[in-house]
Amino acid sequence: MVLIPLLLLCFSLLVLVKSSDHFVEAAARIAKYLGISELVIGLTIIAIGTSLPELGSSAMASFANQTELAVGTVVGSNIANISLILGLSAVILALKMDKKVLLRDCSVMLYVSLLFYVFAYDGTVTVLEGTILLAVVPLYLTYLFHFRPKLSRSVYDLKSYVERMYIFGSHGLRQIGHVRAYEKLFKRVVDGESYRAVFAGEVKKDLLLMTATVALIYISSKYLVQFAVEIAQALGITENVIGATLIAVGTSLPELSVSISSIRKGFVNILLGNLIGSNIFNITLVAGLAAVISPLRILQSTLSVSLPFMLLTAILLFVFVTTEQRIKWKGGITFLAIYALFIYLLVGSGAAF
Repeated sequence: MVLIPLLLLCFSLLVLVKSSDHFVEAAARIAKYLGISELVIGLTIIAIGTSLPELGSSAMASFANQTELAVGTVVGSNIANISLILGLSAVILALKMDKKVLLRDCSVMLYVSLLFYVFAYDGTVTVLEGTILLAVVPLYLTYLFHFRPKLSRSVYDLKSYVERMYIFGSHGLRQIGHVRAYEKLFKRVVDGESYRAVFAGEVKKDLLLMTATVALIYISSKYLVQFAVEIAQALGITENVIGATLIAVGTSLPELSVSISSIRKGFVNILLGNLIGSNIFNITLVAGLAAVISPLRILQSTLSVSLPFMLLTAILLFVFVTTEQRIKWKGGITFLAIYALFIYLLVGSGAAF
């Protein structure tokens, strides 16, 4: 019976997304306290944080030797991030791009996508290849943080922090209460308390929160994989299809929430930075770690459908960044049409292979 595993999978997915959600919120607060810019936060802390659902589910899938599920989740999530989430965002509001900054990160996303395709072409991503993917992570982070602005303690910086932290409040689910809490902290600084003293206690609380949410991510990821495999077996389809559709879309919910909140506040750089950064870390960190745990088996449907679509979306976004000032609704419709075609072809190929 599929209904009970499906309900349990949805519950596990909900716990996974919500725990990742709170992890990201706490990490963003700490990062901003350290004086890190919003774009770098979007490309690193938020991107890694919103990739935690993929990281947890893919790692658990590799431990369970269900590597097709891990690959499907990573590749499907990357496709959903650009074609579905960015597509929806562009339909809602034309996205003005900072070409100079985003070109650098779009190039990295395209390069790591090509690298993963090369590694997967022979049907396996080995432990050595996974290690190479993981090695890209510290190199990319070092490159990004090289551009970190100097730390400032002014009241005006804190006020800007309060305003911009609006979009990080549980990815738009609890923004109002979140902003009010930081307005109180802002008032304490204005009234004479030091920036460091006010936020030192908050950082300790956030570190404890991050520890607790990591435990929840581990537990929910473990059961998510178990129920996904049961559903795939009951329906007679491959784990790759379940990973690239149901789990990929579900684990992309944090990116969708951040995107909606970013649009509402006009922080397009955070939206694009989060999606591009998430795709980079999905391949390097998530797929790399999964391959190190257990070599990834690449199904024929992945080689013929999923990987080409992942490259297509990366190339198309690169073209938009290099040639256009904005991604308008027509571009959004194009991305959404690509995603619809991907789902149609994937379901058909998943039943065949």
